[in-house]
Amino acid sequence: HAPGIEIINVEKVHDRIYAATPYELFYYNTKDNSINKLTKVNALSDFGISIMKYDPETEMIFVGYTNANIDIIDKDENIINLNDIKNKNILGDKSINDVYFVDDKAYVCCGFGIVLIDLSRKEIKDTYIIGKNGLQLNINDITLYNNKLYAATSEGIYYAAASSDRRRSPWW
Repeated sequence: HAPGIEIINVEKVHDRIYAATPYELFYYNTKDNSINKLTKVNALSDFGISIMKYDPETEMIFVGYTNANIDIIDKDENIINLNDIKNKNILGDKSINDVYFVDDKAYVCCGFGIVLIDLSRKEIKDTYIIGKNGLQLNINDITLYNNKLYAATSEGIYYAAASSDRRRSPWW
């Protein structure tokens, strides 16, 4: 049995209330009053959950792990594993700190930078290393405001124009 005392996040998804712990996801079904668990043993691809969030636009649940593994649970309850970041040979902290949804994209805040995921295609679209001189920077959170992306980092707030081509839009 995995300890379920530390709850990371709670999300209401239709007739279910999901809760994430570092070891498992469980949900309460409001229709039949049942409690169900999703773990590495029966559904998830890993353990060490660091973030779980629901995107109402795509109706997907994003599950991020401390080792940079990602599971996407779609509206049909299929679990799609995106292990590209986990398997990539990146020195330093690859943990997933948070995620922010814009349209059908997910901006994933990592220990080394920002990873953009196309949720409709379920693939990594781009990676942004926004530290000075191309150095890795721990990204704690990200948001969109007035057509600018703001990233809360270990060294302060960075921002960039929210254009379709971030390579021409530097972070300051």
